[in-house]
Amino acid sequence: MNNNTISFIALGCRANQAENSEYHQSMLDVGWEVIDSDLNNSDVYVINTCTVTNEAERQSRQLIRKIIRHNPDSKIIVTGCSTKYLQTNKDIASNIDLFIPNLDKDKFVNKIYNYLGIEKDFSPIDFIPHVEDSETTRLNIKITDGCNWACSYCIIPRVRGKLRSISEDEIIAKIKRAEELGYKELVLTGIQLGGYGKDFGKNGLELLIPRMLNETSIQRIRLSSIEPTDISDKLIEELSKSDRICNHLHIPVQSGSDHILDLMKRRYYRKEFEDRINTLRKYIPNVTITTDILVGFPSETDKDFEDSCEFVQKIGFNKLHIFPYSDRQGTVASKMSEKIHPDIVKVRKKALSEIDKKLQIDWLKTFLGKTKEVLVENFEKDKTTVHSTAKDYSKVIFTSSSVKKNDIVNVFITGVDEDRFCLVGDLQP
Repeated sequence: MNNNTISFIALGCRANQAENSEYHQSMLDVGWEVIDSDLNNSDVYVINTCTVTNEAERQSRQLIRKIIRHNPDSKIIVTGCSTKYLQTNKDIASNIDLFIPNLDKDKFVNKIYNYLGIEKDFSPIDFIPHVEDSETTRLNIKITDGCNWACSYCIIPRVRGKLRSISEDEIIAKIKRAEELGYKELVLTGIQLGGYGKDFGKNGLELLIPRMLNETSIQRIRLSSIEPTDISDKLIEELSKSDRICNHLHIPVQSGSDHILDLMKRRYYRKEFEDRINTLRKYIPNVTITTDILVGFPSETDKDFEDSCEFVQKIGFNKLHIFPYSDRQGTVASKMSEKIHPDIVKVRKKALSEIDKKLQIDWLKTFLGKTKEVLVENFEKDKTTVHSTAKDYSKVIFTSSSVKKNDIVNVFITGVDEDRFCLVGDLQP
């Protein structure tokens, strides 16, 4: 094996991805080589696990066992939401060199430095990855951890803890550092993003966004997933004030049935959700709204499912992320009776997927003959087929041998690729 090599693997959410970016850069800064985890020859593997569903936890276990089997001499460090459960799995725990629980993630780099015998002070500002070393041109900046919700199907509050916000000053400092490193878009992320600052006793996003706009000049600021009840009128007003704020919000609805929303303990009903969307569209008419929806929640009747199908079309979401319900041990929902047969769940998911396809394609067709400003993200193997993202989160493919990763360019839209749910176009001079 090579000396001083390390691989990072993040499963699950954007928060894990944001954390791994910092971990990645922290090791580059002390002279370690960060290599692809598929190469199977790292001295150290760091696995940031996920436990949002039983399947996610199974995948975490499976990945860890694979790494143990193929790399018997490597050091293995495990963190993330599955840590608590993996520590009780004797088969796995006996082969793990270091567990770092979620509540110690703010000390992660110090702990890994200490374990590996590295003497260096840690500053979160220093460990934003350089654009050329980053897996994505859009930098994830985690501003919260933990969650104060208690949705009946979700285990995350138990494994991530209560809502905890990072200080405004640290976030602003990170954004300024990101600018220095050449980033043009950042994504604010967190387990309960819209709860930012509420642990300080204030609606923090309403205050943070104006500070970001006034004290930094980064070209694009995007919000990741945000709960509908966290979208206040004041926040909408702040989001509408600058075109540097990307006109895209991911707002999980989970169900279009009031009966199921109540069982899920989602803190809102259809009317409240629709009111938030209407207010958003009043202030930001061209906003893209994507969502998550669970299919086959315990006791979901045909009528409940029909309500969901009707509601997503009434709202006119631009994209649906559809998840079949699966029990997560330890949640309230896992103990509910009236589980839905997997064959019925499969049929419902397929029906909703057809609705999703139509919603996406109809939306994409509205851009035909228009020019979109896009951020270049990556290239296909031919190195001339370019994949990019617009502010409204539409994906755009075009051909060029001159553009580079992280460029912002204009593309004239000539068609819709209905198989890949993206736009195609021609680069403009």
